[in-house]
Amino acid sequence: MLVFSTSWCTRCAQRQDALSELARAHRDEVVFVGVATEDKLRDVQRYLREHRVGYPVVADDDGAIWRSYAVREPRPWCWWPRAGRCCGAGRAGWTRHPRRQVA
Repeated sequence: MLVFSTSWCTRCAQRQDALSELARAHRDEVVFVGVATEDKLRDVQRYLREHRVGYPVVADDDGAIWRSYAVREPRPWCWWPRAGRCCGAGRAGWTRHPRRQVA
C-alpha cells in the first residue's frame, strides 16, 4: 500500500495515527510504504516520530513518484498495487523511482 503525505498537511496528520495503527495490525499481510514530497527532511522525521509511523517512508524530492500515480495534492491517499499494476490513476512501476529512505 502506498501512502502519499506531507508533514504540513493537516488532513494527513488527522488520519495518520489511525493509518499507523492499521499498518501495525496488518504488518504480516500488507506492506505499507510512505511517499513524502514537498517537505524538508527534518520535518518529515518529526512527523514520523509524532505519529509513530512504523513503515518505511521515501523522500520524493522532485515529486516524480507522486506524478507517476497522478497524485496532485497532499492527502493520505493509499493505492493498492495488484499484480504490478496500480488500482488507480497512473501505471508507473515502483522500482523505476529509487529515492532515499527517510525512515
